[in-house]
Amino acid sequence: MLCLVSQTAVAINTVGFYFADNKNATKMFDYAKHLFANEFELVEYSAEMSETLPVIIHGYSSSIEFAKSGKDNPVIVIGVSSFQAKKLLKVKDCHTWLILMDDASPQRIKALLGVLPKNNSIAPFSYSEHIQNWQAILDKTYWMPAKPEEKTFNLIKRAAKESDSFILVPNAMPISPSLANILFHYLYKQDVLTIGYSKWSFEAGAMIVSYADYTQSLLAARHYLVSQPEWPSKAYVCLQNFQVNEHLIKKIAPSITNELLNSMAYSLNMGCY
Repeated sequence: MLCLVSQTAVAINTVGFYFADNKNATKMFDYAKHLFANEFELVEYSAEMSETLPVIIHGYSSSIEFAKSGKDNPVIVIGVSSFQAKKLLKVKDCHTWLILMDDASPQRIKALLGVLPKNNSIAPFSYSEHIQNWQAILDKTYWMPAKPEEKTFNLIKRAAKESDSFILVPNAMPISPSLANILFHYLYKQDVLTIGYSKWSFEAGAMIVSYADYTQSLLAARHYLVSQPEWPSKAYVCLQNFQVNEHLIKKIAPSITNELLNSMAYSLNMGCY
């Protein structure tokens, strides 16, 4: 099936907000409504809404629920990972959806590598097509070869011997936070710098990560609703923050500080919207 280019009208007065029923839903809606007050009115989505009105959906499970409803509203999804975005692209059919991923893009990680004290070789953890996508952008970096049949911990042991840095790249099948925590702890003991691409990878123990928070995802949605009449099917949230685990990193790369990363994030964010 050939899908048409996603489009939405620029002049928007009302936008629906669809979210899972949880304890934070009301606070999240009220915050978003206040943030958008100068551009358009944000209302809780209902099935009676016109299908011409755009809808912001927060989270993967809410997006699946909305897709099952069969409604044809233009949709912007926020609060999902690149792995979840790949699955959502299979269920949205030809409906007008823009999926905004809060993971770090390979371009953002490339900027990070430029300030690391050592980045001669990088060990990735991924066997999927994502490796090719990232390698094409991080073209001046040596990537340690990995074999599909290689056991995870054997790859990690080789990474500790052969590489300066270890990047957790989005995989076709994401590893669990508990396994990531074990891997990151081992690499820390071997003085290998670990880089993540999401909030959960930071919580699992990666020393440096970049990801978009809720506010930044909302601002990205506003940008596309107000300023972009044509939407891609998916995009990274451009506004992001770098996070550094100072307690861990000071042993391996004490020159990498919050101040340095905040300055770099500011420069990158200035080129966004």
